[in-house]
Amino acid sequence: MIELGPGDGCYTEGLGRDEHNLNLTKSTSPPKLSVEANTMYHEVPEDDIPEADHARLDKLVMADCRDVITTRSLFGELKKSTLILQSIIRHSPDILDSRYNDVLKVLDLFEGYPSLMNDLCSAFEKEDFRPIRKLNILRTKVQNCDSGLPRDSDHQVLEEPMRATVQSWKINYQGSTTAVLMNTIRDYLRAQNHYARYFAFVQSSGTGKSRIVDELAKTLISTPVNLAAKTFPPGDRQVRVWLGLDSYEQSDRDASSLRLHAYLYAVLTTTLVNLKEIARSENISTLTDDALDDIVKRRSHELATSFHDHMAKDMTFESHGPFRDGFYKSVLGLANKFVSKAKRNHAGSSNFVLEDTERGSSSCSVDVRSAAKDLLEFIDPHYEDQSYKNPLLLLSFDESHDFTSVSGNQHWSLFSEFQRVLWRIRDFPIFSVFLSTGGTFHLFSPHTDDSSSNRLQTVKLNIFPPVTETGFDELALKVRGDGSWSLEQVVTDEFIAHLGRPLFASRYDAGDTSVRNSIVGFAAQKLMGTSRGFGVLSPAQELACLAVRLPLEFRATSWSTRSMEREQVERHMRICLAATAGFEEMVTVAASEPLLAEAAFITMRNKKMPAATALQNHLVSSNLSVGERGELIATLILLLARDAAVSHVQDSRIVSVLGFLAALFHPDDYETICEAHPARSTHGEANKSLKDSFANAKMWFNHFIKVNDFEVVNQEYLWRLIVRGAAVVCANNMRGFDIILPILYWDSKLCAWNVTAILIQVKNDKSYTANVTHSLFTAMNPRRTGVFAQGAKVLHIIRIVFALAAKDPGVTAVQKSQRVAKPDTYTAYDIWCAGCTHTTFPVIHRNEDGVYQSLLEHSQAIFDVYEVKDRHAEVSTNNIERPQIRRNMCPASEKNSSHWEKFIEGSLDTPVDVVDEAEVEDVTDSDVEMSG
Repeated sequence: MIELGPGDGCYTEGLGRDEHNLNLTKSTSPPKLSVEANTMYHEVPEDDIPEADHARLDKLVMADCRDVITTRSLFGELKKSTLILQSIIRHSPDILDSRYNDVLKVLDLFEGYPSLMNDLCSAFEKEDFRPIRKLNILRTKVQNCDSGLPRDSDHQVLEEPMRATVQSWKINYQGSTTAVLMNTIRDYLRAQNHYARYFAFVQSSGTGKSRIVDELAKTLISTPVNLAAKTFPPGDRQVRVWLGLDSYEQSDRDASSLRLHAYLYAVLTTTLVNLKEIARSENISTLTDDALDDIVKRRSHELATSFHDHMAKDMTFESHGPFRDGFYKSVLGLANKFVSKAKRNHAGSSNFVLEDTERGSSSCSVDVRSAAKDLLEFIDPHYEDQSYKNPLLLLSFDESHDFTSVSGNQHWSLFSEFQRVLWRIRDFPIFSVFLSTGGTFHLFSPHTDDSSSNRLQTVKLNIFPPVTETGFDELALKVRGDGSWSLEQVVTDEFIAHLGRPLFASRYDAGDTSVRNSIVGFAAQKLMGTSRGFGVLSPAQELACLAVRLPLEFRATSWSTRSMEREQVERHMRICLAATAGFEEMVTVAASEPLLAEAAFITMRNKKMPAATALQNHLVSSNLSVGERGELIATLILLLARDAAVSHVQDSRIVSVLGFLAALFHPDDYETICEAHPARSTHGEANKSLKDSFANAKMWFNHFIKVNDFEVVNQEYLWRLIVRGAAVVCANNMRGFDIILPILYWDSKLCAWNVTAILIQVKNDKSYTANVTHSLFTAMNPRRTGVFAQGAKVLHIIRIVFALAAKDPGVTAVQKSQRVAKPDTYTAYDIWCAGCTHTTFPVIHRNEDGVYQSLLEHSQAIFDVYEVKDRHAEVSTNNIERPQIRRNMCPASEKNSSHWEKFIEGSLDTPVDVVDEAEVEDVTDSDVEMSG
């Protein structure tokens, strides 16, 4: 019979409410708070804010309020209290409730808690606002790092977010990644001379690794164990403790090896016992020696599904159900017996697991192999005759990064010992998968330079490349490009939450109004990699904000120099797109995720993050590539201008083109540009000003992506980029321009014929000065570069040149000479921007001029990321689905349909006819003049 342990039941960890309501008194200690009848008016018992942050925030509040309050003696208590509270809120946006930036909300608060005004004034006199920040009534709901669940001040998980998280796990699985994973395992199964049959499944948080493996368990018999201390799905705590993952120092190496042998033996044996009972109780047919292959496969499928359902039954946010709990209770009981037996058999010897050059005693190895063979024969009596076309068992270890921890001066880890245990069953159709986001995931593939992997050096043995394919946009709402969708529809929280990784979409769909309204804040918590409100941003957090909005590329070439890149994957949501065996080569990207970009924008704004300084600091320390022409600096300027424009729009992510230009340029330059006539114009358009031409034009972007395929840069694809709020940085050596900002010209309809653009060419060459070089504009011919297809109506465009290295700053609106009578084939408004200082761009502060100059002064062949070929591994594969999913994970970056199919409905193969390169301009440089 299947041994079921008693369920632990649901437990809650809660933040019990502190009932100390204390009056403010004059003392050297922090001021205490006055008593309020309402129970919400009290301090949280455990303060999330470090003392250093309190001191820094106090100085900021005093700097805001001291002069105003002391110079305005007529300030009454109400005005004084309002000023102080709003300053406290403004400087702690991620900790305190931003609703109280609204004066009316503050008045309502004071009406409900009248003594708060006195407490604020007393705190001001003492220059200590710690007790105010600790008030429950002002606190936002903080998020749990692993699950993203808001937690009350007594650590009790709030009911609705907890329910939403559990329900999101139960949403119908979508996508093909489970089938791709199965095919990948089949590919690995064919490999010869392998070290052991295991691989790492590595990807950042929220990408669905656990769900993919769980879905696979419905068709492939799997024994899942979650080694996390605290997460959702819940960890198997008893296994983690038994393996010693919570111990500061692990036991000696031989004892650890013995326990791992014992664990594997017990898992295999207990799985067999349970499968036999499932087959008996559910009338799953018994196999005979002459059972046909189809019957074997069907029976294996039935056993897998039933075993999965038993293991998943009655799972809550905090614990597994009684079946899984009992399963591992039986496993550990049997493992203890295994250890005791081995010690008795080797009484008096401290070296009971050494055998030749591999660790593990002969008797232990025989027992493990015997258990594996018994289990496999039950699943398929003919498994030895099948040439291992299909795996029969998957051992799944979720949140397995702690397995690789090394204690003290030890040169081994539990994982290095477990590798050797798995080596014992390397010839069976049993695979192990280790899921992780952790920074030590390179240890999951034994590196050929590792002295502990002698077997890899003496005999050529295969190591399996890690799996990274999790899919992307699987829950996206598909948009049609026939004008039936509007820009207003694709900028909502709901829409952008469904683009990218499934974490946010599934949570949004499963949550109530409170969960949905907090989805951007939840994304910010995940991006920052913290479970609490955060104070001053760490360098890694600043990099996370930049990396999800700018197309940052790391240029590190070795594992040791990739520490910051690894941390971005581990803690800050960066995608590991592909890696070779042993992680000798790795490509990471900040894929297009508008929700994360929006979370980064809000964090940058609220924290007043100095973006240029942060970028400068990371160029060297994080091995970032700054680009060859200064295009990264240009995108930063454009992004900051977008952010400034959005700040002037009430509750909208959409900005007008004129609003964007107003933020990009100083007022005088902006007025000149608005009144400027086109530098090139079609018949009847010569006297139309830019402000009239673009009066209805709108923009939506909050991040940049780098596209590697020039054919993406045309109307047919630009509207799709608008769908996900992405502007474009072109790959090196593309034609004519470096950056393109898509625009909806006539109205808000999403369709190709409504799209035009701002085309930007960037130069970081001192030969380009404040004098306009007209040939650069000529190169940005919208027809010749393919922005508009041949025969399509060419809408008005804006062309800008950033001559960033120019010594003399200035902005010039280029005008068409009145002498030119012949009309052009398109209408373009041209702007020349010289220099990279506060004089040219208002988003650059005066004290940042040196920073931007340093960035300019700073102004790598990798393996084909969309191929599965790996020159470091001997595994051959024809698995075409893996490259397809990798393309899904880089949406909108190339023409290939896999970059678009998840969020765009209909055919993606619309041909784009580009005008012949030989087409020449009819208007020469001398026909153009400047103004401004």
